[in-house]
Amino acid sequence: MKGVTINGRRARRTPWLPGLLFAFPIVAGMNAATAEQAAAELPTKVLFDPAAIDAAKQVALNGSSQPEVACALADNGIEVTVAADGKSSFPGIVITPPAAWDLSAYGRIDARIVNLGASPLNLSLRADDDGPWQNEPYSAGKVTLKPHESGSVTAIFHYKWGKKDHTLNTGKITKLIFFAGKSSHEQKFRIEAIHAAGHPGEKPCLDQNKLAFMPPGGVIAGPKAAFDPAKQAAVRGGAKFDPATLTGTFTPVGEQSIVFKPAVGVWNLNEYLQVKVRVKNTGATSLTPFIRLESTKGPTDAFRAAAPVAPGDEADIFASFVPPRPWRGLETSEMLDSQGPAHVFEKEHEPGTGSVYASNATNGIVVGADRQEGSLQVLSIIAEMPPRQSLPEWLGKRPPVEGDWSLTFEDNFSGNAIDLHKWNIYSEGDWHLGKETAWSKDNVIVKNDLLYLRLEKRKARHNDDPNQPILNYATGNCDTYGKWTQRYGYFEARLKMPATPNSFTAFWMMPDRGLAYEMDPKKTGFGETRHFRRDSTNGNGMEFDIMEQLSIWGPNRHDAGMHWDFYLKNHKSIGTLTLYHHPDAEGFVTVGMLWTPGQAIIYQQGKEVFRWECKRIGSVPSYFILQHISGGWETEGFDDAKLPADMIFDYVRAWQRKDLASDMDGPKPNDGGPRAPKAPEPKAP
Repeated sequence: MKGVTINGRRARRTPWLPGLLFAFPIVAGMNAATAEQAAAELPTKVLFDPAAIDAAKQVALNGSSQPEVACALADNGIEVTVAADGKSSFPGIVITPPAAWDLSAYGRIDARIVNLGASPLNLSLRADDDGPWQNEPYSAGKVTLKPHESGSVTAIFHYKWGKKDHTLNTGKITKLIFFAGKSSHEQKFRIEAIHAAGHPGEKPCLDQNKLAFMPPGGVIAGPKAAFDPAKQAAVRGGAKFDPATLTGTFTPVGEQSIVFKPAVGVWNLNEYLQVKVRVKNTGATSLTPFIRLESTKGPTDAFRAAAPVAPGDEADIFASFVPPRPWRGLETSEMLDSQGPAHVFEKEHEPGTGSVYASNATNGIVVGADRQEGSLQVLSIIAEMPPRQSLPEWLGKRPPVEGDWSLTFEDNFSGNAIDLHKWNIYSEGDWHLGKETAWSKDNVIVKNDLLYLRLEKRKARHNDDPNQPILNYATGNCDTYGKWTQRYGYFEARLKMPATPNSFTAFWMMPDRGLAYEMDPKKTGFGETRHFRRDSTNGNGMEFDIMEQLSIWGPNRHDAGMHWDFYLKNHKSIGTLTLYHHPDAEGFVTVGMLWTPGQAIIYQQGKEVFRWECKRIGSVPSYFILQHISGGWETEGFDDAKLPADMIFDYVRAWQRKDLASDMDGPKPNDGGPRAPKAPEPKAP
């Protein structure tokens, strides 16, 4: 069978896979934990033999990767070559058994890989069962190999990249998928062996370097901290450091600093908004020291002492998670004209604006002097909340800018039930809902002049539909699709985020072109023909994410951004994942978006935090979505003991400027039912 080439074989397209962002397991305190694997191994089971007579029939290319992937069988395995700069997001191969594998006696699948290329290889292994693709019925793992390095990639059953997930039907594994990521270099690798191994119920080993520690009380270094300066401090730029006294000595040659690091992993500071470093000038000259926070995503700006610190004096230096200048996006012609995906979150923004610092993945606190001579003793490092600032008087009463404005939408959630003439509680869209959680009317709760979208552990059917399968969790949904839309204006909500793991909350807007687009068959379709679909982000449509929050980020951080050109190969997006806010005294944050032609500005607590001015800003009337679901792209896993949990809305409001108003704005006729109005079915001829 050596040299049998199977390039060009048509393979079944695999469903879309979410971004493989790693979420750090959180550990309270400073003591590392390790997981133990079972001591004894079961005999392994060979899953693929390249020398078998029908081996070539079992191997195909993965979906759309055919033009850029070549594959050949050899006596010692399967050799795969992936061309550089390909269009496929998951180039690779699929291995299908002659009959489904029964691996119920095992805990994982291992594959031995050799990187034959000259660049690093990131390779994933996915094992699928026979469930519907919408439920993402697979387990997956990943390995990174240096050029010419060998190693194993492992898919542990019921886990996806180290996170507990889908309950795999291990008695009926239908295929294995090996795929690499996109690369500007050619990738080449050999799969030498594939076998099932381990015990049922096996868990991933806990990598201490990927743990996130929450310092008790926010104290990182100081008299009460479990901090070892001999192991957790390093010098940069030629500085010197005495671990016995936590003193750094600097010379006036470039930037010199001391960096303090976690013992292992990262610090999770997501409950705070700043770090305070107290220093003492132990030298003979005045110094104006600086501090900077570093994370796996990137650093903060450098923050300097308010004034020079005289010899013998002490001073506090504050590093805020909030950047000095709000995020400002660029209008990038390359992005706008791209015929392929252009995911430019965190990239296309003006230098010096915004921040990429992620507080839940802090891996360094830098203390230093910029071209100054002297010495500093670090007395303490503490993460904390700054004093709460007063909110502007206009908040909740009018837009943040002058103009001839009128209030066009308002719901203060009075009474004891949601207003179904304004809101839908059922929807055909799942908004990333996932496979474990259902929308239910019982989880949309109005009381005490507040709206509660409640996520809870209970059996429920999606949309309370008896024809839907029973799921393990239930939550509430509200949107105004088909009942209210507006093009341009100012849109605002006061809301409180839940304190529970694995939640994904949002206040956002999507296009709604109206029933006419639903009734006209020339303006509907699928895939590349969806340009004029009613709710498509193609054409002039746009998804506006005014506020999205993942629980792993903590209660003081959210994102904002825009998406357009649908969600497949031409998908484009821009925004930031690191907007920090200080909740008010009741725990609420007020977020808003000013949307005018060619401009979108996001506000939090009455302050501008995000601005994008671009000719591509959407111009299709849009509707509100209030969201509290499970999952997200950085997840923690459920903790049922912390449920039920509520996302709470105090109000939702919209204003329109007189010169921007149109007949497309405002409420739509509806019968007050739980679903959006639908176009009538065409009459039979």
